[in-house]
Amino acid sequence: MPSAPSITVGVTAEVAEEWSWAAAHARIPQILALTLSLPEALENVRVAVTVEDGPEVFGSTVAFEGELASGVTTPRSVHLPLSARAMAGVDERRAGECVIRVEDRATGSLLGEYRQAVDILPRDLWSWSGDPRRKEQIDRLKHHYASIQQRLEEVDSGAEADELVQQRAGLERALANLLGHSRLVSRSLLASFSRPNHPDVLMLAREAAAIRGKRTGDPSFSAFQADDVAEAEREVEASVSAIYEALQARQISYSEPPPGWDYAESGQRIRDHGAVARSGLGTCMDTTVLTAAVIEHVGLLPVMVLIQGHIFIGYWRRNPEPPANGSRPEWFPATPAMNDAARIVELVEGGWLGLIETTAFTAGRRTSAADARVEARRRLESGLADGPVWIIDVAEARKAGVSPLPAVQERADGVTEVIEYRPEGRGTSPKFQRPPARRRVSASSTRIRRDTARGRAPSLLSTPATLC
Repeated sequence: MPSAPSITVGVTAEVAEEWSWAAAHARIPQILALTLSLPEALENVRVAVTVEDGPEVFGSTVAFEGELASGVTTPRSVHLPLSARAMAGVDERRAGECVIRVEDRATGSLLGEYRQAVDILPRDLWSWSGDPRRKEQIDRLKHHYASIQQRLEEVDSGAEADELVQQRAGLERALANLLGHSRLVSRSLLASFSRPNHPDVLMLAREAAAIRGKRTGDPSFSAFQADDVAEAEREVEASVSAIYEALQARQISYSEPPPGWDYAESGQRIRDHGAVARSGLGTCMDTTVLTAAVIEHVGLLPVMVLIQGHIFIGYWRRNPEPPANGSRPEWFPATPAMNDAARIVELVEGGWLGLIETTAFTAGRRTSAADARVEARRRLESGLADGPVWIIDVAEARKAGVSPLPAVQERADGVTEVIEYRPEGRGTSPKFQRPPARRRVSASSTRIRRDTARGRAPSLLSTPATLC
């Protein structure tokens, strides 16, 4: 039995109320500030953090081990990875509890504890809030801003009014910075849902290779190996057309988004690639992230184009990676997400960024790849008139730490299969290997498989309308 604690450690924390799998996978801390108050120094302390629902643990980590001085510790942030096995069962919002325990490692006694109720968001939800820490900061600032506005209506003039006006201006600047950061993170996290090592993506890539071989005589995807820029662009276009036609042959039916209920104004659910690719249903979001995954799988560079109420695919027609000892081309934005409308138009008109409409390959449309490109250009033009336009560069998001989420598939025999990706090292661009054979790792109803990916880097430190 652990001995009774000799002292009590005070624990306070600022914990995100909503926990997103995509944000956790990108190593965004869910605990913004963890502070310990010690009446005396401790030599052998462990600070363990879990998020759980009774006996079920969604994730755990050790935030600290070692010696702590007396007094109040400096606040620290904590990232807690979420278990792929546990998240495979999170189809709807789940109530959970974040538990922070301070223990004496030598005796096992509990010295202090902090608990806070949290919500675990569905595994397939792309949350528009992005960074959970910023969401709560923004809410607090908005509340403070509203109170200042209310007070200003009560005070006509004088020193107090002048002070309130200054406070309001400072809050406006702070909100603009936080909102800009939150939007950048949320857009970048969309790349989490493009899973290039998904088994159905592998099959689609093979089908596209066969189509490409029949059309051009060369089934390989090697566009960026061409020395001539014009030849490289032709090869990219031929590859994207072959991918488009492979998806078109799957007879995917267009569909409204999956039920979102309380997420209608805060995010959108994204269907699994397999459920879409196997003659399933797909929104513009579902078809776009699936197309991005196939483009990425064959070694090209997808860019998702987000306009008001819609999303479609873009792709770099030239290789932005610099040669040895060289620099990146000036035209390349080199950012995971960007909403500079003038720059986006320049990239398209200059021939660097290609576009293609993904819903055009859905069943019943019979739209050629060439016509789908024209349709995408029209979509961009109308999107620029309607509101903000974002581009999400998948490869750049990977470098910022947004790696593909594990894929979760429900098999016909009732087994839930989870396919995880484990980084093998750092690189300048993502390279994905062919998935290994399946491997059973437990006798439970969940099977886990791990694929290897290169290119993971340190983490990334107006809300869209629901997409069609």
